[in-house]
Amino acid sequence: MLSWNQDHFLDAAEQGDIETMQRALAAPGICVNDRHPESGETALIRAAKAGQVEALRILCEKGAACHIPCNCGFPPLLHAAQNGHESAALTLLELGADINAACPNGNTALSLALAAGHDELARRLAERGARTCPRCREPSICPAPEEPTNPRMANALKRGPVLTPDVD
Repeated sequence: MLSWNQDHFLDAAEQGDIETMQRALAAPGICVNDRHPESGETALIRAAKAGQVEALRILCEKGAACHIPCNCGFPPLLHAAQNGHESAALTLLELGADINAACPNGNTALSLALAAGHDELARRLAERGARTCPRCREPSICPAPEEPTNPRMANALKRGPVLTPDVD
């Protein structure tokens, strides 16, 4: 069971309530990387899911780890990508998140952004070297992807140009 401060801390991160976050972090017994006992979500995950960029920055300044996943195995970057929060995803990359981190089933930020229809975010991730397959060493599209089960992913993989960075 979460204490009042822990629960409010996680909620404040999700809502971008910086003042409440900072009060909670100053309270005894609150750690920036505390996890919700059921979901395993950290404050950083909650902020990433909700696209709260300022909260992400403050949490990382206070020592939040960009690599800690929730119980589903999704680190904060994957939550931001799946929910289409481009600014949050790019901020997490600036703060040290692994662009090719994958959840247990192999999805990456790029594959989740594509599957959810966030093409602009997918393009921006690809420009930074993101891969759809964590096993491949090539950026962007896996040269021999397994048969995607999501129709949107299959179409994006066929199209290609959505993932090709603009070259002058």
